[in-house]
Amino acid sequence: MSGRLGAVTVPAHLTDRHTAVTSAVGVLIATVGYLITALELGAAAGLVLILLWLALPPVYVVAGGYLLLSIVGINVLLDPAMIIVVFGLSVVLISPAWELPRGRWIVMAAILGGIGLGAITVGSYLAFDGTLPAAFILVAAMWLVAYGLFRYRIVALGADGDPV
Repeated sequence: MSGRLGAVTVPAHLTDRHTAVTSAVGVLIATVGYLITALELGAAAGLVLILLWLALPPVYVVAGGYLLLSIVGINVLLDPAMIIVVFGLSVVLISPAWELPRGRWIVMAAILGGIGLGAITVGSYLAFDGTLPAAFILVAAMWLVAYGLFRYRIVALGADGDPV
């Protein structure tokens, strides 16, 4: 769903003021993380992220942000700049949830889930002394969370498991 502003079609996430401000803050946080990592290349990545935010829905902005993260060259799992970028992209991803009837609960669950996945990642990184085992453990934890959300949808919404 999009709105119209004069002759320009505005993406739906920019038509609501609260969602637009929240996602803009997330894009700016991610841009700062890119700038900390690599000044010139980070500035270019931040500009591309802003352009993506102006043109595409939040899910695609986050996907593009992660692609830019790999292009900029943040290759250390616990690099503070990576944590800043991922936090900013998470804010962009969760920003449309504020407008839902239980938006506050969704945002709190997302924050707690992010802290939990972060703790699993940091713990596995420190326990196994490497990024590859930590990555496998993180993917397994994310799979479990995704499966749990899928089952929750079936129970809470009375859905039969068919894609919506």
